[in-house]
Amino acid sequence: MKEEVVWWNLTPAERTVYLRENHRRLAQLDATQRPANDPRGSVYHLDSTHITDFTSFLCALGEAINGLGGYFGSSMRALDDCAVGGFGATPPFTLIVHQPALCYEGLDSNALAAWCEELIARQYPDDGEEGLVWLRTTLGDARKGQANLFDELIHLLERHRITVELANG
Repeated sequence: MKEEVVWWNLTPAERTVYLRENHRRLAQLDATQRPANDPRGSVYHLDSTHITDFTSFLCALGEAINGLGGYFGSSMRALDDCAVGGFGATPPFTLIVHQPALCYEGLDSNALAAWCEELIARQYPDDGEEGLVWLRTTLGDARKGQANLFDELIHLLERHRITVELANG
């Protein structure tokens, strides 16, 4: 029996590999082997205890939606794709984030600035100049403390009819 990985003990680089491996395992399954999607209106609970950065958020989200070793994105683009449906959860659904202060701490304005800087350096946006303008504007807002990565993630999810509820405790 294969031992399950405790993702919160991994480094950010190791978590990235873990997320990609979870996606690879899922992608190798044919339609009859994949887990069924939950019905619309389902409710999921995100435990923020171990969220310290973007990769840990994705690990926790995958686990909240699809159980231990679950996958629900390995990057912002992949999260956007998963949020459409077909990866265990079917929008509209509700995500209850427990201890959201931990998410705000680990996914703060510095995390957003670092993410923007990485994409700008890699010239990543598929939407050309418009995407670069958005990244540069968001980077400026993050550097001034006016934007953070957790709120950006919430906005991404909400664009896909996913209700995000912040629950203290």
